[in-house]
Amino acid sequence: MRALAAGLILLLATSVAGQSTPESASQKILDGLSLEEKVGQLFLVYHSPADFMANHGFGGSLVMQSMVRNVDQLEASLVETQTLSKIPLFVCMDQEGGKVNRLAPLPGFSNLPSATEMGLWSPDSVRSVMIPVASRLAKMGINLNLAPVLDPSFDVDFQATFMNIRQRSFGQNSRDIVPHARGFMNACKSQNVLCIVKHFPGYVVAENSDHEVAESVADQAAVRHYMHPFASCMDEAGGVMMSSIRFSMISEKPAVFDSNLVALSRCGFEDRIVMTDDLWGTALRSWVSGGEVDRVEYSDDDLRRLTLLAFDAGCDVLMITFPAKAVLMKQMLVESIAEDDERMESLNESVLRILLLKVRLGLLRES
Repeated sequence: MRALAAGLILLLATSVAGQSTPESASQKILDGLSLEEKVGQLFLVYHSPADFMANHGFGGSLVMQSMVRNVDQLEASLVETQTLSKIPLFVCMDQEGGKVNRLAPLPGFSNLPSATEMGLWSPDSVRSVMIPVASRLAKMGINLNLAPVLDPSFDVDFQATFMNIRQRSFGQNSRDIVPHARGFMNACKSQNVLCIVKHFPGYVVAENSDHEVAESVADQAAVRHYMHPFASCMDEAGGVMMSSIRFSMISEKPAVFDSNLVALSRCGFEDRIVMTDDLWGTALRSWVSGGEVDRVEYSDDDLRRLTLLAFDAGCDVLMITFPAKAVLMKQMLVESIAEDDERMESLNESVLRILLLKVRLGLLRES
């Protein structure tokens, strides 16, 4: 049994009789969900029509830049989705700034600074610039920001990482990254938007790991160094996103599929959610199938393996940018979990984390 279960038992046992807590409220909701409803909570998909999201009971939607071009329509759709859904959704956006600026179509937000630029500022300045950004996210209905990046600018051979090349890194060490990341996160939190830090244990290659599974030769000591910013920021975070990189010195699998790295990613905060990056990305699908993959077509056997690899590794939230495939993945998980007590226990723990975060965000009431 994971540490979360024991911790929650203790919290529930010591709570004041008759007094609702986030833990007891979340447990009560969990107890009232069917297997299909629980599994639906695991999925974060591209934002889709409200009836589709509600009918399948997905736990979260991902808003992209193209959807912001008609912001009034987007906001109305998000309100409708939340109204129709039995359990309110995480609504996510990866709003970093610089080259990853989903708010660019909106007046006044077209030239937001990158992490590399903000890394040259004081943490207070980062916070000041991010507050109106976070306020705009909240106004749209966004409650989780899939940012900031806590990855270093250089790898173990002092070569620039992809995050450096794309100006998405605050710096090289914890002393550079952590103060600025915390300023960023504090600004979001002040507007009731929590952050998902990424990409644990580090995006430390020059290649785009969405296109192919990239390999890092960082040893255990280097990986522990890369983990430090995550440990220093997890108290403020809603959760963490896993890297798709394979750390060949410590694992045969990409980090997102490695149960040891997934367990470490919470950095001692057992209620934090762990999220995959896009499972429909070419890299992970190619790694699972062992060869090139089509942009749209993918065998059911490989899709099932992809889904179970992420779930069995301990990831709580499965991001998939192909909503129709999420429907199939959901059914595959339902069938697999129904026959497996250990997977059922893992499911309950993951959904409990998700519900606890939704309570933290004010999406669910504590009473």
